[in-house]
Amino acid sequence: MANIIIGLLVAYSVWMSPMSDGSQLIYTGAILNSIAVASNGWQMPVFAPGLTQKKLDQVDPFHRHKLGDSNTNFKLLCDWLDFDFMISSPGDLLMFYGAIMNYSHQYLIVTSKAVTLELNWRW
Repeated sequence: MANIIIGLLVAYSVWMSPMSDGSQLIYTGAILNSIAVASNGWQMPVFAPGLTQKKLDQVDPFHRHKLGDSNTNFKLLCDWLDFDFMISSPGDLLMFYGAIMNYSHQYLIVTSKAVTLELNWRW
């Protein structure tokens, strides 16, 4: 359920501002996920302690994920970041942070003396 909500959040933020800095992070995260999926038989490998193929099939009935093993390519780009409510990949985190940037209008302001982060909410 969390993946559906985050996916809708990401899609809506790109639709609202397709060329912003946040959208570029979303595109980068999608490319990283695409590399991991394309190099592993069009399934995203998952590395999670205690996860079995049977449990994975119950959670993912469409078989978009598989258990990671020693033959997995690009292990760093696969799902291995374990949060309490889901397991994510670095690409997922980039897409989520890009969506947050789109919603909050975060800008990095670079001057010759400092780098500051300006945050203006769009609500």
